[in-house]
Amino acid sequence: MQDQGSSSWLWRCLFCALLLTFTCSSQPGPQFDVAAVKASSSKSAFASLDFRGGQFISRNVTLRDLIGLAYRPNKVRGGPDWMDSTRFDIIAKAEGAGFERRRKMLATLLAERFGLVAHIDQEVQPALALVIARKGTKFPPVDPNYPVDQGEPACVGELPPGPSEMQEICRGTMGEFAKYLGTFAPSYIDLPVVDQTGLSGRFELRLHWSPHAHMGSADNTGAASPGGDLTILEALGSQLGLKLERRRLPLPVLIVERAQKPTLD
Repeated sequence: MQDQGSSSWLWRCLFCALLLTFTCSSQPGPQFDVAAVKASSSKSAFASLDFRGGQFISRNVTLRDLIGLAYRPNKVRGGPDWMDSTRFDIIAKAEGAGFERRRKMLATLLAERFGLVAHIDQEVQPALALVIARKGTKFPPVDPNYPVDQGEPACVGELPPGPSEMQEICRGTMGEFAKYLGTFAPSYIDLPVVDQTGLSGRFELRLHWSPHAHMGSADNTGAASPGGDLTILEALGSQLGLKLERRRLPLPVLIVERAQKPTLD
């Protein structure tokens, strides 16, 4: 006869197995109203992907480009050789769908048109941990009366009046902020950023920095660069009370099990 501890352990294992089966099973996702996939005729290496209004428009993109937008994995492993060389143009329509829903629609399109079968794994890799600086944070929680559009990104970049300035605004969780940091300044932030602040809830985060500034302080805790301009790393410390530390952390990796060239329109 099993004791209570072993019985509890068995039920937990059964629950995890059922959850894994449900997660990996093929579930119908949201779809674009109309989608056309064509071979790209461009001779350039330049690719563009854009959710504009009620459309998704991509030019000269590879399957790897599309996977990156649909799933935002840290890395993509596996897949056929053509995944990095064969390029496509895609125009799809989805009136009234927000940004995150359109990303899910793209994932559905990849499954249906490219036969994409993939799963997420974990792999310990170099990363940047977003942590609280020594003097503490310098930002408030989001005003509870602020209207939240669940379909649009929590973080956006803006160009303020200054000719050499950038302004980043994020009204979201620290996890969302960490995810977007690398897209704000890839020349400064060359590794995935992982939230390690331990803060829960949604916050009002605003960063003013100069993409032309040079690194001024070795520890990036807020010292100004020569000339007074701040890099995004220095602005993290002086304006938000946050910093980035290099660590090795478990990160999601997307493993491509199968993909096929689509039937073209």
